[in-house]
Formats: sequence, C-alpha cells, structure tokens
Amino acid sequence: MDSFGCGIFGATFIIFYSNRKLRKKSFLTYLVLNSFFVVAIIFLINVIISFVISSYRFEGGIFNHESIIASLRFLFSLQMFKSLAIWFFVVLGTTFILRVSEKYGPGVLKEILLGKYHKLIEEERIFMFLDIKSSTVLAENLGHNKYFELLSEFYSDITDAIVYNLGEIYQYVGDEVVVSWKIRNGLKNNNCLRCFFEARKEIEKLSAKYVKNYLILPEFKAGIHVGVATVGEIGVLKKEIAFSGDVLNTTSRIQSECNKYQSDLLISEELLNKLEIGDGFNVRKIGEIELRGKQAKTRLFSIQENQNT
Repeated sequence: MDSFGCGIFGATFIIFYSNRKLRKKSFLTYLVLNSFFVVAIIFLINVIISFVISSYRFEGGIFNHESIIASLRFLFSLQMFKSLAIWFFVVLGTTFILRVSEKYGPGVLKEILLGKYHKLIEEERIFMFLDIKSSTVLAENLGHNKYFELLSEFYSDITDAIVYNLGEIYQYVGDEVVVSWKIRNGLKNNNCLRCFFEARKEIEKLSAKYVKNYLILPEFKAGIHVGVATVGEIGVLKKEIAFSGDVLNTTSRIQSECNKYQSDLLISEELLNKLEIGDGFNVRKIGEIELRGKQAKTRLFSIQENQNT
C-alpha cells in the first residue's frame, strides 16, 4: 500500500474515529492504542492487497500454493516490519501533537509555537460562560464522585458543539465552562449562539443515558458578551494562555442574571449589535445590569431558538 494512501487512511482514522472513541482514555493508553489500531488496520489492508496481487501473478488464484508463499514472504519481510514500525512512530507522534493541541484548544498550539502570546496583546473576543443549573443540589444528591463523573461526561458531550462552531474552551471552573471565540469566528453564522443550542440538543439527545446513570438530565444556562481582552502566556512550571479584562467580569455577571430573568441564554446589547440574527432566533429585551465602576448600564437580551426555521 503506498505511503500517500496510508497517510490519508491514518489521518482519517485518527480524526473521525479514534479521537472520538478513545478520547476518555488516559494519555498513555490513548497514544499506544491509537498507534496500534492504525498499524494493525494498515497491515490488514496490506494482507488483502498482497493476496489479490499474488493471485494475478500465479495460476490457480488466491489459494494457489505459490501465491500464498509469495504473499507471506512479503507480509513478514524485513521491509514490511520497517514500514509498520515507521508508521507506528508517525501515528504516535501525530497523536501526541493532537492531544497536546487539545490541552490548549484547536489552533492555539500553533499560535503558542509561533510566539503570538509570548508578549501581551489585546484582542476583541466573544466569551460565553456556561453553567449547569442547580449544581449545588446536584452535587449533594449525587455525592462528590458521582457528580464529578457527571461533569466529565457533560463536558465531553458538549465539546463537539463547541468545536464545530469554532469555539475555544478557555477553562473549566467547577460546574462552569468558559468558551471563547475570535470575533470573526464567533459572529460567523451566529456561531456563538448556535453553540449553546446545539450543545443543548446534544444533551437532550443523550437524555436516556443521563437519566439511567444519574437519574437527572442536566440543564444549563449561559451568558455571552463581546469586548477587548488582554491575552498572553502566564506561568513558569505550568504555562497557559490567560485572558483578563472587563469583558470576562461582565460576561460572568450576565450569566448570573439568567435565574433572575428565568432565561437560559442572555447576551449583551454590544454583542447583539454585531450579530446578524435573521429569522433563526427570537430576541427579547429583558433588562439591564449596572456594573461596578461604570456609569452606563449594560442592556440584556434573552435569546431563544426559532423552532419554525
């Protein structure tokens, strides 16, 4: 099997299958199993191709004695061993990079390697603070270990909705996940709004699993805001990308108002003015908040998905 074909197959397997199925495994287990699976399947494909080619070279078809011997010599040759060993380490290295990239979020590792955040910069960003409802009661009813399992499963299940809508997971803070968008990515196709509703649909789709394992379907609320944040690398022994600025404090405050206004999703007027809502969502002005140290109040809007579109 040629190198190009193996490369295409390996990349497809990692991205669309193993990265999803093995995501919850430990780091080392994920690396080894992923590499082994890819190499095993490449070897199996070579077995099939080898026997097919040999059947054309010798009379008697695929079960001809000479055909079988020729295929086995090729499959257990030093050349095949070297080829599979090379692919094992190629997949191992690729998988390692992908898992490290997951630590920072899609696309962020490249920017770290290029030194984009080595010095502080300011970026206009969209932030979403997404929080599980009644988390304290849930933790008390389930117990700490079971509640931690619920959080882990919940975060895993909403990850695809975040990634598909070009979001970057900034951090997990207990029962809250903070998602960030570069301004262009968040506004495109209303990704910052779609992310919330697609995450909710995914959790609802998995309702039977949650009810069976935890006797409850987790519900959540979110606040979304846009503004300028200072971003850069912090830490010595453990480095990470950190954001700071009023935009984060305001987003957190917006999210905290969801219970007061009985709304699952609240956004600021600043964000609303930048979005092209169209017919996909229903928008309702719901109130305003006064932030410490600021004279102007922030107007809030409740967003619901239009089921008729």
